[in-house]
Formats: sequence, C-alpha cells, structure tokens
Amino acid sequence: MLSDLSSPLFSDYENRNAKSENTFSETSLEISASESKLLLQSARNTRVTLNTLMEGIWMLTLSDYFEQNDITIGLTVSGRSVDFDGIDRVTGLFMSVLPIRMQIEKDENTVTWLKKLQQTHSHMRQFEFIDIEGIRGWVHKPGRKEIFDSLFVFGNFMNENVSIGNLELEEYSGEFSSTYPLTVRVNPATSMGINFRYDKQIIEEKGVQWLKVKFESMLKLFSTIESFESNTITDLISGSKVTLPRPQLVLKEETNYSTLYQAP
Repeated sequence: MLSDLSSPLFSDYENRNAKSENTFSETSLEISASESKLLLQSARNTRVTLNTLMEGIWMLTLSDYFEQNDITIGLTVSGRSVDFDGIDRVTGLFMSVLPIRMQIEKDENTVTWLKKLQQTHSHMRQFEFIDIEGIRGWVHKPGRKEIFDSLFVFGNFMNENVSIGNLELEEYSGEFSSTYPLTVRVNPATSMGINFRYDKQIIEEKGVQWLKVKFESMLKLFSTIESFESNTITDLISGSKVTLPRPQLVLKEETNYSTLYQAP
C-alpha cells in the first residue's frame, strides 16, 4: 500500500536545485571474504536470500537513523520475472525501479520480519513491467513528486570466476550513476563491496558516515550471530554500536519526516 505514504526522508529532495554530477560524492566499504561468507551463511540459516538480508539491514539502518518505523526505499529489478512468453530469448535491459515499503516494529522477531520482507519481494514481481512514473501516478497526494529518496542496488551479476562451457569472462567493467539523494550499491563478490553515492545538496558527509558505520556494524553483528530466532529488531539495533556522534535531526511535524540539518 502506497496511498498513505509519508514524505520522503530527506526534506529538501523535492526542492533541490537541478541535478548535477558535481553535487554528488561517494564513499565505500569492503567486507572481508570471511565475513562475506558468514553473511551468506546467515542468510541461508534464516532462509532468505542474501539480497533480502542486505536490504533488510539497510532499511533497519535508515529506521534507526531517522527514528522512523515506516520506511520506503527504491529497488532495482531485472524486469524479467514477468510472465511473458519467450522473454528468455529477448536480449537487452528490462531493468526498472520499484518502491518497497516495510513497517518496522522494534519488538518484532528479526527472522519473522526478514521473511515478511522476502514475501513482499515475491509480491513485487508481478509489477516489474510498470515503470516508476506509472507508480507515481498511483500515489495521489497533492504536491508529491517522489515516493522514496534512497535507492538500494544489489548486483546479481558476479564479475569474477564466471565461465560457461568453453567461455570464460576475463575482464568486466561498467559505469554506475544515480540521481537519488542516497544510493547504496552492493557487489556480492567473494569480498563484498558496498558503495554509497550521495547528493551533497541533501545530505551532509557526517550523516553518510554515520549511516555507513551503523550499516557496517549491523553487518558484523549479523555475521557473528549463528541464529536470530530469539532476537528482536531492538536487540540488533542496540547491539550494533556507532562511536560517531549522531547528527542532530529536526522533526518537521507538518510533513512527518526528519531532516539532516543541524538544529539551530
């Protein structure tokens, strides 16, 4: 359900100046091979995909930072899950972006919540043929232009040790760009790489650094706990420590979202 969405998390998103590459910056972190392996095993133990696990941890990170229990982000989808006869023989990109919304109750069991997230993914597949402009048209709210402002990209294409029969991929390179205020891109290699691309007009560097450290701390926690059957979301959020000071947020009651600007 999207009809009762609150405004995007970043208050100045819809009012920012013209989008320009000069306003974007990037930072990244690398997860060790051993920790990456443990995260994959954690996903298997929970019976969700690695994509769902990483995405869920990111949504919990945003929830903690903005102190919001209703989180909507954008996801890239292949567009090839649609029931279209012969789609496996068609070349080219069908990629699109869809919103995913989750309620986060802090006393809910973590495994239960992650499975709900995966079920929501399955439900989304029937809408992969619809572009984001079409979905915006469904959200009837005066003055609303955007549904979400954080994009999550999970790269399912493994660019290492790829071979089919006598064919072997020796080298691969590509460019990535996004105009959303904050984009998180996960490369699920042997040592996972995570890239954060953000618009400096919207979010300050110290805010991104806090999100990055919190995300990394939660990943470490997920990789060290063998089972989450008895853990609530609160257990995991409070158990992942961040030594950086949390940027002070100002709650704007009229629009029901937080900003990243310092309080006066």
